[in-house]
Formats: sequence, C-alpha cells, structure tokens
Amino acid sequence: MTGWERYAKSLRTALGDRVHGFAGAFSRPIPRLVADVLYRPRAHRRGDIYHFPTFPPMSNSAGPKTVWTVHDLTWWRYPETSSRLGRTYYPRLARAAAQDCTIATNSYSIRAEVIDRLGVPEERVSVIYPGAIRLAVGHKYAPERPYVLTVGTVEPRKNLERLLDGYRVSGLSSDFDLLAVGRFGWGGNVPGLKVLSGLSDSELAAVYEGATAFVSASLYEGFGFPLLEAAAKGIPIACSDIPVFREVLAASGTSAVFFDPLDVSAIAASLDVIVRQRRSERSSTGLLARSWDAVATEVISLYERL
Repeated sequence: MTGWERYAKSLRTALGDRVHGFAGAFSRPIPRLVADVLYRPRAHRRGDIYHFPTFPPMSNSAGPKTVWTVHDLTWWRYPETSSRLGRTYYPRLARAAAQDCTIATNSYSIRAEVIDRLGVPEERVSVIYPGAIRLAVGHKYAPERPYVLTVGTVEPRKNLERLLDGYRVSGLSSDFDLLAVGRFGWGGNVPGLKVLSGLSDSELAAVYEGATAFVSASLYEGFGFPLLEAAAKGIPIACSDIPVFREVLAASGTSAVFFDPLDVSAIAASLDVIVRQRRSERSSTGLLARSWDAVATEVISLYERL
C-alpha cells in the first residue's frame, strides 16, 4: 500500500464504531463524486463531521465541519513529478477545499507549507502524527545476495534514477543488490533497477528483516512510513536531507545518514557508510511506539472541537 492508503486504512480501523464511515468504498472518481454530492450535504444538515482522509472534497463549499487530511503539497512543490491526472485534478480541488475546510496534517513540516503556500490560517490546521505500522513476519525472503532496500511507489518523486546512479558509483554493486519494493506508478520504469511489487505486509516485513541497510532518496515527502518501518527493524538508514525526514526521525528517536538527494556522489558516500553499520536493537519510543488508538483519540477530539 501507499502511505496514504496505510493512513486511511489504519485510522478507519482504529476509529471503529465511534464513527460511521465507508472508507475505501468510493475509491473511483465517479462514485466518489456521487457520494460527495449526495451524502455530505445531508451530513452537514445534521451537523455531522465529514472527514476526507486522503483526497479533498470533490464539491464546493466544504465548510469548517469538513476535515481534510493533507499529506503533502507535491502538486505545488514538485509538479513535474506528478501524474498528468494528478496535476489537473488535485490542485484545483485542493485550493477550493483549503478555503474553508478544517485541515489535519501528519507533520509540522507539512503544516507550515499548508499555511504558507495555501494561505490557510494557523488555527485551522492541526498536526496529528500517525501511529506506528507494525509489520509481522510470516514469510521468508531468500535473496541470492545481500541487498540495500528502498520502499515506495516507482515514480519520479522517489528519485530512483539518481539512487541507482549513486549505488553504481559507490562500488557496492559487486557485493550488494539495490532492491526497490513498491507498485509501479507513473513516469516510466527505471532501467536496471530490481523491483518487487505486489507484496503482502508479511512479505514486506520479511524483506525488511533481510535487508543490510535502508535508503530513501525521495525529493519530497509528507511523512515517511518506510523510514519508521526500517527503524523498527533496527536497519541502518540513509535518507534525503529534507525537513520532514529530519522531523520524523527525531520524533522516533532514530539516527540516520542524511544526504543531498540531487547529489549522486553524496548518495554513493551515504550508501557506503550504512552498509558498514551494524543493526541496532531499537527500543520502542516516540513515533515507533505510537498507537493508532492514540491517533483515533486525537482525531475524535478534533471532531468534538468542531
């Protein structure tokens, strides 16, 4: 699953019967539009709260009793890495929703961007950190060689071409593979990159367990679930030096090697460092220990305030 999907599924499960909801039932544009037009006005007439955990409302005049979780501002920060549908569909709806929705973000970094770039008043933007994603191992992954792991959708924002170049420059290719796990998105494949897709959570957990080190070279993110998944396994981490990664790792009590994602030589040097580090025993603190029940309680509190 993508980070957005993990968030929506985990939150909906944690909220349980404290809310009415149909997360996932209206995932395609036309059914979503019908649901948005038919159900939300009724909800507002009853005084209900309506929460969009990923995409913004599709109809206008959302109002402050509509909560929208904004995960990132890719379409403003890095539009060239977005799909054509994303560039044409998302920004228009997002700008309209930002005018009067109550907004939740997963990090203070994204909250600052929402306030600055979308002009949303500070009092309308709340930060609610996600809970930890606990992947239980139920399979074994037996590769032919040791590997450095990266996880995420195969798309331009993940910066996989530079990561692959850095891996080759580092000289690690003689002893280690570079393995990417994630679905194929948009923007074309990365020639020469080994990709595993369609894994279950238990299979993904096994791939984390077997990794020598973890790397994320993303140009931009809104949170970073894979970082926390790797940290929970005690895997040495190298990642882009971007504000949200600094924030998430600090909040989880996890150290990492940071690099400029535009600098292939810096990526290469960081890979060389982490493959020589040993695994560490992680104590569950900070975000690594945060439960989704705690997240659900904070979300309910937001609903109650509204």
